[in-house]
Amino acid sequence: MSQQLDFLWDLSLFPTQSFHLCHFRLQQTYGSGDTKLIFPLVLQFMYTRTSL
Repeated sequence: MSQQLDFLWDLSLFPTQSFHLCHFRLQQTYGSGDTKLIFPLVLQFMYTRTSL
């Protein structure tokens, strides 16, 4: 679980390329099926991180 949190934290440090990087990394890590479920959550997380 901590590995996933570190992954999300790394994404939040690069808001400019985060969307492309996030989608690519998630497809590699979770596969296309799980990506559809977790991707919106990651986007929401990144949005709250960058808006602070």
